[in-house]
Amino acid sequence: MKKKLLLILLTFFISVGIVKADMGAPVMLDYKMVVIAPEGIDYYIVEGYDESKKEYITTKKHMDNGTVFEVIGEYETGSNRKMEYVIKYEDTYKTVFLYSLDGAALVNKEFDLTEKRNDIDGSLKKEDGEALVYNKNGVDMYKGPATAYEVIEKIPYGTKLKYTYRIDGGLYLYVEYNGKKGWVNMQDGDVLTKYEKYYVFTKDAQLPCAT
Repeated sequence: MKKKLLLILLTFFISVGIVKADMGAPVMLDYKMVVIAPEGIDYYIVEGYDESKKEYITTKKHMDNGTVFEVIGEYETGSNRKMEYVIKYEDTYKTVFLYSLDGAALVNKEFDLTEKRNDIDGSLKKEDGEALVYNKNGVDMYKGPATAYEVIEKIPYGTKLKYTYRIDGGLYLYVEYNGKKGWVNMQDGDVLTKYEKYYVFTKDAQLPCAT
């Protein structure tokens, strides 16, 4: 019975060439924003979790125009895949986040690949590899490794790409498409990377039938 099950799994994996693997916690390079809305913007501090209501307890606070803060995490939530942003602003051990980046702008609109960075912020790796757009609606290509950067191009579903940089263990790949170069987001399997002969959710996945 075990041999029969293994044969079925092998047949399935070889035919589709795609295996889902656990990506773990998303990693990104931090980036700085400045508040440009004249009235400022609101942010929220997570104070705890209400088990009875199944929701987080938050305190709303306010940042004035001209305030600079750092985005340290981007997460898609809900069925509509709405983005939320974890920020580093107050000197607190609690989670501080924004529901939107509306009313704020990048401090640096261009991303410099040659700039030296601390690996604590995420490891920027030079690496040649292949990727596949797996989101049925296609994916956006950004000027930098974050959704806050300008969108350069839309890449359709099924497009095979070459990438030359990646954020190790993280969300973004640096690719070329239609003569343009930029970053694509791999979150939720939007873009898969090639491992041996399979496209997978993370290059470091240990495939059950890769041998």
